[in-house]
Amino acid sequence: MARMYQVTFVPDNVTVETEAGETLLDVANRNGVFIDSNCGGFCACSTCHVIIKEGMEHLPEATEEEEDQLDEATGLTLTSRLGCQCVLGEEGPGEGELVVEIPLHNRNAPGIIGGHDHDDDRSHVTEHAHNEGH
Repeated sequence: MARMYQVTFVPDNVTVETEAGETLLDVANRNGVFIDSNCGGFCACSTCHVIIKEGMEHLPEATEEEEDQLDEATGLTLTSRLGCQCVLGEEGPGEGELVVEIPLHNRNAPGIIGGHDHDDDRSHVTEHAHNEGH
C-alpha cells in the first residue's frame, strides 16, 4: 500500500494528497500552486525556497549542496528548504501531514498568485482600495 501525505501550501491554502517519492516542488506544480524554480529543480539555485511549518519529520535532512544553495535564499528561516530537494517519505514515520509556506518572493510570476490567474481579483482589490479613499 502506498504511503500517503496531505500537503497544505500556504498562503494559498491549497491542500492536496500525494504519495511518497515526490518532491514538494513537483506536488505544488502538479496541483496548480506556483513555486518559482529557475534551475528546473536541480538544486542549482535557491528560487524554490519554501518554509516547512509542519511535518519536517517526513522529509530527508538537507544535504550540504542544498544548504549551500539555501545560503542564497531571501528570508531564510530555521525550517527553510528547497522544494526540489524535499522528497516525501524518504525519512520519518511514513504517512502524515505537512504545511508548507511559499514565501512571497517565490510566487512572483506576472498575473499569477499560487498558480491561479487572479487578474479579476486584483482589479477588485484595486477598485476597493480606490473607493476607500473617497
